[in-house]
Amino acid sequence: MAPRRMFLPGLSHHVCHRGNDRTEIFQDDGDRTVFLVLLGRALRRGDVKMHGYSLMGNHYHALVTAPDEGALPLAMQRFGRGYVRYFNERY
Repeated sequence: MAPRRMFLPGLSHHVCHRGNDRTEIFQDDGDRTVFLVLLGRALRRGDVKMHGYSLMGNHYHALVTAPDEGALPLAMQRFGRGYVRYFNERY
């Protein structure tokens, strides 16, 4: 089991996620657009603020601030389920 992540209210956190076996998570600019729309929706729903991001071929980075300990994991779970479903259906 992964170690528990430290959460400090009001401080920004670095989020990084890679594709399975470091596979590509974007095939074209359309995927990047869908990714950003879904990420934005999930973060807004959880009142998580995004300060910056970087989209790489097989992973992404985001700098975010969450209002409470449960908001960020829930937002990322919602986002991940939506984008994975989109990507798998498309490819």
